[in-house]
Amino acid sequence: MSERISSISKRMREAMNIRNINQAELCRKTGIGKSSISTYLSGDYEPKQTNLYKIAEALEVSIPWLNGYDVDMVLPTQKSQLPNNIIPLNKVIRIPVVGSISAGKPKFATEDIDSYLLLDKEFDADFALKICGDSMIDAGINDGDLALIKKDLYIENGEIGAVMIDESATLKKIYRYEDCLMLQACNSKYEPIVVREEDNPYIIGKLTGIVRKY
Repeated sequence: MSERISSISKRMREAMNIRNINQAELCRKTGIGKSSISTYLSGDYEPKQTNLYKIAEALEVSIPWLNGYDVDMVLPTQKSQLPNNIIPLNKVIRIPVVGSISAGKPKFATEDIDSYLLLDKEFDADFALKICGDSMIDAGINDGDLALIKKDLYIENGEIGAVMIDESATLKKIYRYEDCLMLQACNSKYEPIVVREEDNPYIIGKLTGIVRKY
């Protein structure tokens, strides 16, 4: 049993005791089958994101707390206490960070999951990649940023996407031609990269957002 799954099962049991909700009641409140709830409580399986949200809502707890993080069990609900320009996270999704991607010369992008991002559901992404380099700074993408990538979206000429070349990946503006791809940096000191069929290019996905740590 992984530490994460163990944390979820422990937090579920703790919240059920506090809320005085038994397994049958939790099934009724969430619409999740008894066998699935049993596997979550035993720590055999991790709930899918949709079920995790249903469980958190039924138990009146925050998803980060249910995931085992050291946070308050219940998120603040008094919206009037927040400034008008602050948007609370209502439905949180968990996006894997799967390694690094180059914003200079192409660099190997490992498929190992390094960590997870907890973001509002409005962020449309399948995974995030950490940016290395400065070739996209004129597009507002800096070294150390996390690029949010949506897989299998069609990319128009001039849009930004992640491209795999053999075992290397890079983030660039993509232009399609009959016999090649041109990958254009957003920094005048970098020349375009021309990729031909023999280079085995593969467009991983489209950039849908950037997360930056200050």
